Amino acid sequence: MGAARGGAPLLPTAAGAGGRGGGPRGGPAAAAGWAACGLLLGAAAAAAAGGALGGAWPGSAEAALWQLARADRAYHRKRGELAAATAARQGRLDALGRAQREGGRRDTGADGAGGAGGAEAAGSAGGAGMAGGGGAFGGTLLAEPAEALAGLMEPMEVDFASWSRRTAGGAAPAPPREPLKLNKELPPLKIYVYKLPRKFNWDLSKRYKRCASDQYGTEVFFHEVIFNSKTLRTEDPAEADFFYMPVYTECFLWVKSVLKKLPREKAFGETNALMLEALGIIRQEGHWDKSGGRDHFFMWPGARGPTIFNDWEKEIKHSIYLTPEGDRKVDYFNTWKDIVIPGMEFDQKFYAVPSRKALVESVGEKRKYLAFFRGTIHHPEGDIYSKGLRPKLEKLFEGKEDIIYDKRVKQCDRACYHDEMGNSKFCLNPLGWTPWTLRFYQALMTRCVPVVIADNIEFPYENEVDYTSFVVKIPEKDVDNIEQTLRSMPDEELERRRRVMDDIWLSYTYQRPPQSGDAFHFVLQELARKRKSFRNSRGATWGA
Repeated sequence: MGAARGGAPLLPTAAGAGGRGGGPRGGPAAAAGWAACGLLLGAAAAAAAGGALGGAWPGSAEAALWQLARADRAYHRKRGELAAATAARQGRLDALGRAQREGGRRDTGADGAGGAGGAEAAGSAGGAGMAGGGGAFGGTLLAEPAEALAGLMEPMEVDFASWSRRTAGGAAPAPPREPLKLNKELPPLKIYVYKLPRKFNWDLSKRYKRCASDQYGTEVFFHEVIFNSKTLRTEDPAEADFFYMPVYTECFLWVKSVLKKLPREKAFGETNALMLEALGIIRQEGHWDKSGGRDHFFMWPGARGPTIFNDWEKEIKHSIYLTPEGDRKVDYFNTWKDIVIPGMEFDQKFYAVPSRKALVESVGEKRKYLAFFRGTIHHPEGDIYSKGLRPKLEKLFEGKEDIIYDKRVKQCDRACYHDEMGNSKFCLNPLGWTPWTLRFYQALMTRCVPVVIADNIEFPYENEVDYTSFVVKIPEKDVDNIEQTLRSMPDEELERRRRVMDDIWLSYTYQRPPQSGDAFHFVLQELARKRKSFRNSRGATWGA
């Protein structure tokens, strides 16, 4: 888990290593450095003790190593943030000195609070206000006043105090941690949206409504929200932090392959031609060449990521990808460059706050089912799909009356599906073709503890969220003991994990209109971290 910008480690640390007040003297730099070291030492200690999942659950050693890798990333991120904060503070001091030398008088209250994790961002953090308008998401989304998104990029506190976990020996929970302040030093983003002919986007979502309401609808949603925002969107390329080329590639490919039933090679060929045409248009404006595309981002809402564009590696290899598919083993996903986003659930019964609140209020009611899964089990391609795990789980759960493990059936509609999840203790998330599945986010929305069986998955916001505090992650090779693992978890531990989910579930939903703390908000936060001061420096700034 990432370190709080105030300096306190968010992982258990070795005795005396890091933590607020626990490090040596030396000012913000020393405090931040010791906090980062505490992250690594704490994760290493957890790995040695096998306690990253509380010590009582299979796979804890692997989870501890997962923690260690995440702590290493957090350490390097902390170093970068410290350097940026120091530079920003020095810039403010220089400006103050110039003003004083010129005889000007100014209030120095904000400038005097500089340092690593102490300074408030100068100026208004702004919001992603919206103009009225149409679009595939309808008037409800785009007809909201600008105030609806005011403060979207304001610094936000996330309380991690309830995330403490007991150790293997049953010791008392760790002391409450200070709230994590997100993007305290980051001003609002400015995004330049290329104006492409409507055939690349609007016409598709207008004609094919499913493109906006399917789980892959993020490519339509993000385009409409950013395009209609008065504060996020800029028409001046000179002030843009990022450039966005809105092409609904997933929708286009779906039309060609599913509706028109074109052969795979032809459907992908036409999708490739569409992308090449769009790239040819935007490159005429000259912004691409300044960074080699490194300050451009693309939305890939499906599991195949950019590979639906055959020439992705040749044409857009260095750009940022926003995708729900965080698969660490594939060559088209780079954990340092790309951003894992939540998949889109469009059904209000799942993402609406009143619906979730009803589940919280029924906390005293015992859930009927131990575990739940409905979806594809047997695929025409055989065991290459899901590595054979889904058929294997079917055999393991055969005859278990308190476990729902079945394919989708017409008799169980969306409401039935939601109610079954809401009446289950655990929701199973075995990989399919790829690690990610929308069921993970649906589980969070229904207070159903997610059980992830996908070794190489990367989740959204991993630098901020401690997934070991609520997810049960089982190695693919250890599924034989899955039932015993689930039945052995006490009700008290189940409820503790649900309370963690209560704190964070909103950040995995796309509210309409977007609101502070939801998925759109947090994806912007992740994108803001990618911003660099010298975006025109191809090699030094954006990397290969």
